[in-house]
Amino acid sequence: MPSFIPRLEWEPINLELSTIEGNPDVTVIGIIPDNVNLYNRFPRGGLFPDTARVVNIVGNVITLSAPPGDTRASILTEFVQRLDFDYPCSVNDGEVLRVNKTISTSVAGVRQEQTNFVEGILELEFKMISPEIFYRLQESWFLYAAMIGEFQFYQHKETGQYITYTLDLNELDPTRHIPKNNDFLYKFKVRFRRVVL
Repeated sequence: MPSFIPRLEWEPINLELSTIEGNPDVTVIGIIPDNVNLYNRFPRGGLFPDTARVVNIVGNVITLSAPPGDTRASILTEFVQRLDFDYPCSVNDGEVLRVNKTISTSVAGVRQEQTNFVEGILELEFKMISPEIFYRLQESWFLYAAMIGEFQFYQHKETGQYITYTLDLNELDPTRHIPKNNDFLYKFKVRFRRVVL
């Protein structure tokens, strides 16, 4: 059975770029917002290698760690924060679909049902989380997911297929799992939610 290494992406920033095939320097058409930190963000889309990330910014020129695969005069590109886990989820039983209904009964005993929405709930447990990964989860992803909302979850980062979720819990409660050097490996549980219909 293959090991599915999960990935999270969050906080997308859309920029219009001009690219030259094989050149890691891409030009932003327009202005880079002042309140946005693009360093170590990943451009999402088939034009860029999966490993390409922002390593330098000078004016409106962004240098990537890997060059784009095509020349484009103008392409709208989403730059995201990304976190790849080291190991698969220790618990991932798949998404559960739940139907939310309003049920009423008339005086004559006639029952009426109205489906309000169908939601997907995904409960995961992670173990063997390094301090570096846990710090990013806690200080960046969790704060964004709790305050802003939507993020993308890849069951397996190699497929390029993701589902957009929101966080369905009010806390990130880690447990120190295994001592490692001067720190610990962590474990924690999370619950994701999306509206399907």
